[in-house]
Amino acid sequence: SQNSPHLAESSVEAAHDASNVNVTTAIATPVPPELVSIYGISQVVISREEILCPLVNFIFRDQSDENKGALIWPLNSVVTVRGMAGIGKTTLAATVATSVQARQIYDKVCYINLGDQFVATGGVNNVHYSIYMSCLRKLCHQIGASSDLFEEKAIFLPHSKRIEKSTRAIQAIEEAKARMAMLMDGLRVLFVLDDVWSHEDVDLFNFGDLMNSPFTLIITTRTLDMYPSPGAFWIDMPFLTPRDSLKLFLIESDDDNLPPSDEK
Repeated sequence: SQNSPHLAESSVEAAHDASNVNVTTAIATPVPPELVSIYGISQVVISREEILCPLVNFIFRDQSDENKGALIWPLNSVVTVRGMAGIGKTTLAATVATSVQARQIYDKVCYINLGDQFVATGGVNNVHYSIYMSCLRKLCHQIGASSDLFEEKAIFLPHSKRIEKSTRAIQAIEEAKARMAMLMDGLRVLFVLDDVWSHEDVDLFNFGDLMNSPFTLIITTRTLDMYPSPGAFWIDMPFLTPRDSLKLFLIESDDDNLPPSDEK
């Protein structure tokens, strides 16, 4: 599809129809501008229905109780999208998160790019206390909560031993995670955690472990093995099919930038 949120949503709608989940009309939840701007990075988005459909079917799956007939949401769903750089992982996650379906079902849609955080702090490859608190402050803005609870503070003395510093940092991070989970509890949250490098970092942002309301975490990664969670869903992003590759080539090479017809 052409690079437009509306056209991207049409792909999700088609996949969502296949899952037979009814979505009532409601006011759409705002999404972080970073997710919306992903569509502006390139001129063309190939819809990748063969990947999008199973992903949407899992996230919006119908878990109705046969006796009650009511939709029962999973309290904690983890979805991992893995693939090489530039293959479309982030675009796929953004397509789902910015769709009308997601914005009508979830109360809050959140987004953090961990890879950008690592680069901005000098190329570290794991989430430390300062990065974590910065991410939580961003999440506060995205869910409409005050970030005062997540201001950085001195958690150890300068002369503290290394093991004491490490212990204090872990304790501070765990306490901060619990506070964020309390802020999110009661909300239906869809959270895209982009460019993840380690399972430990996933655990830090899996607030659903401490929540009583639905929480769906979509992870994109180049490096992780399967996430060790019984309810996790896993997708390996393949290369474009020959047909989609040709379509992308023709679109990019065409002067008027219009999708080629079937005859073409």
